[in-house]
Amino acid sequence: AYDPCLFADRDGEGSVWSVHMSRWKDGIGNFSSGYQSLPIGSGATWHHYVIVFDAGTVAMYWDGQPRGSFSQTINSGLAKSTQLGSSTPVFTSEGWMGNLDEVAFYSAALTPEQVWKHYAAMVGPAVSAAPTLSFSISGTQLTISWPLDAFGYTLYASGSLGSGGWTPVGGVVNNQVTVDAGSGTRFFRLIAPTP
Repeated sequence: AYDPCLFADRDGEGSVWSVHMSRWKDGIGNFSSGYQSLPIGSGATWHHYVIVFDAGTVAMYWDGQPRGSFSQTINSGLAKSTQLGSSTPVFTSEGWMGNLDEVAFYSAALTPEQVWKHYAAMVGPAVSAAPTLSFSISGTQLTISWPLDAFGYTLYASGSLGSGGWTPVGGVVNNQVTVDAGSGTRFFRLIAPTP
């Protein structure tokens, strides 16, 4: 009946941050001046999770793939000890139910490329089979998507199949994007991440 805590910097007198997975295992969020969360892929296997605090922005990564970011004030002036698997340092509160392995803290914000390299180093060269693009169309709106567990891929578009002219498609959220298909011909391809 609670959202289990992965790790936290808080106690009864204040909170710097407190990272929790939803009780339904479909999102991870941060408590600091209000709770905000982002969706994650589900599954009962090991996952690589990264949260980056950088100049008022909180960004999250799941298995090397950015899940999004949000603005959030972090109470960095409070001196609190960090605890793993509990939201309080004295006794287990909102206790984590599962395993944690190879926890690391960095003194500088990691870039998306650095996060991907950490993930690729963990899983080795065979990340996963190539995903399949799916689409649906409603009027002139074309929605393109691929599986949520296919992390790190970038969708590109071009007006022709010839070499060159391929540009990244903006606005992709959770491996899905909707584009206007009302004029012209466009081709799409999904490019695998580079470890």
